[in-house]
Amino acid sequence: MNSDQTPVEIEPRLLGASRLLWPVKRWKRMALSVVIVLGMALVGVSCALRNAAMPAPAEGIARKSYLVTTPAGEYEVSYLIAERANSPRVIFIHGTPGDATNFRRYVERPIDGAEVISVDRPGFGDTLPKGAQPSFAEQAAVLEPLLTARPGADGRPQWPILVGHSLGGPIAAWAAAEWPERVGGLVILAGSFDPSQEEPAWFNHVAGSPIVRWTLSEALAHSNDEIMAARKETEALQGRLDDVTCPVIWLHGRKDTLVPFDNTNFAKEQMRNVAWWRLVEWPEEGHFIPWTREADVRAAVEALLKR
Repeated sequence: MNSDQTPVEIEPRLLGASRLLWPVKRWKRMALSVVIVLGMALVGVSCALRNAAMPAPAEGIARKSYLVTTPAGEYEVSYLIAERANSPRVIFIHGTPGDATNFRRYVERPIDGAEVISVDRPGFGDTLPKGAQPSFAEQAAVLEPLLTARPGADGRPQWPILVGHSLGGPIAAWAAAEWPERVGGLVILAGSFDPSQEEPAWFNHVAGSPIVRWTLSEALAHSNDEIMAARKETEALQGRLDDVTCPVIWLHGRKDTLVPFDNTNFAKEQMRNVAWWRLVEWPEEGHFIPWTREADVRAAVEALLKR
């Protein structure tokens, strides 16, 4: 220190306070960093899972849309379609997150004797508006215009077969309960039905915070909204499952870590009035049945079409 410089005295009380504040500020910075990293990790993990199992975007496939008004408002529902005149209809309903392209393979190579449709559920894909819609009742309501009878193989009118994967499963079941006379059958692929299995994980709560939500894609943010509401929605569905009267074919893997196999037993106990129930299971299979067991999914749909 130069001789002409006057030492600056720091009051001991303030010096002590600054030492106390530094760890607090550092903790806040660390917490913010952790939250942001967690958000980025959620994005990365989800994208990795989707890229590993789901098909590429649909190209060269017909895409159409229709307007429908529900109790919550008006939607323009976008869907992929392999049109086939005078044929019964098969409607695929994706899980969360997801969109119509998840079932691209089934639209590109339609199931024999059927017109195949894959919808963008509200909150995903090209369906408008873009906001999340966790309500199973609303999600089912947007499908209502598609539930029309078309000629079957024998010429008699045949109602659509609904195929729902993961969270798409309970939405398909809600539609079958709401319009039992207009659904010809259900194919449930690893469906989420048991409310006791729908407790959000810690990272779902983290993903709901404003900072982390800001880092998420629109689809992941809407998916998290659906997951956070899934327990309430499956509880509401539980009271409707007695109204399902069509045949049900359920496909599920016992190694499914996203939607536990126990959902199978729960749903079977609740669906007491179905025409018949068939379970297809695999001891070593996981959650991504639409892509890992495509032949079995097709066989299940064909069985309902030919009944």
